[in-house]
Amino acid sequence: MESNGDTESDAQPKLTFADLNIPSVSTQPKDTPIGKIQRCQDLKAREILFMSLMLGSVLLATGFTIYRMAVISRQSADFSFGILLLINAGFCIWFTIDGVLRERPSEIVMLCLATIIILFYIIFNFALGDKNSIKLARLIVASISCPGITVVGLYCARKYYLSNHLIFRTVGAFQDMQNLYKNLLYFQDLLKFDLQVGCSIIVLVLDGNDVEVHEIVILSLGGAFKIVWFILGYIVMSREIKIGAWVFLALSPVEIAYIIFKMYDVSTYIDTAKGLAAATIVCITAALIVRLLAIVTAVFVYRGFGKGLKQKLFMSPVEDGVGIVNQPTEQNSPSKF
Repeated sequence: MESNGDTESDAQPKLTFADLNIPSVSTQPKDTPIGKIQRCQDLKAREILFMSLMLGSVLLATGFTIYRMAVISRQSADFSFGILLLINAGFCIWFTIDGVLRERPSEIVMLCLATIIILFYIIFNFALGDKNSIKLARLIVASISCPGITVVGLYCARKYYLSNHLIFRTVGAFQDMQNLYKNLLYFQDLLKFDLQVGCSIIVLVLDGNDVEVHEIVILSLGGAFKIVWFILGYIVMSREIKIGAWVFLALSPVEIAYIIFKMYDVSTYIDTAKGLAAATIVCITAALIVRLLAIVTAVFVYRGFGKGLKQKLFMSPVEDGVGIVNQPTEQNSPSKF
């Protein structure tokens, strides 16, 4: 009887990593100082299409913007608007490469939102300002490319969200640990988006009417404060430093007070600079929403302190046992899943 049982057991097909939808060694991510990333040769057609559409449209719009800035006065509102577009173009390139190579669905979604915000900037600049062929060409390119980029980007984000490939390779197969890591990723992506809209606000405010010396000082200090706040949040939340997290959360509402003040201040030049005022309203509204979401997400991340995520993120694969799942060891056998 025992031998028959052994024969039946041996006859059953063995569970493989392919059955669990886990990529083979040939598609293993690459370890880098910023975490695991996809290898370029493993990028799928949809990812290459998304990166091509996004980077191509950003570079084309940047070319139009640089040409426009070269032929106008530096005192023109369009010159400051060009700086705004160049800053956002830089962030879009960063989000595109980082979002695809690191399979960050939330970052791809925020990139799509950033693209839509830039489209609104361009529409307001054309409709409410001086019209010319360069601004019209830039508007046409943005209007055609934005819907396609958004659709392909959201499709890629959905695939990343469902697969959890790099998340599995980083923290393992336990759902609770994956949820903790996802909260941290959402928070970090919100920090990046907050930095983007914060830089945009500085450009728009400096281009406003009757900017006084004290406000320039406030913006200068505020820009430095934002960078410190960004770095602080990025470090202390991932390394679970409680005191640093308290400081970060305590400083988070500071910009909200300034945003509310600028909402009132826009009314002072909404009639004399409609294009600038419209772009500022879009930007400060996005900044307020992103900052509130960042605070809420930070609280969720803080509540996950001490549950093992820190050890997963900063422990070597050999110590942790994650990342060597393709080796036939007992620790990484399919039965553990």
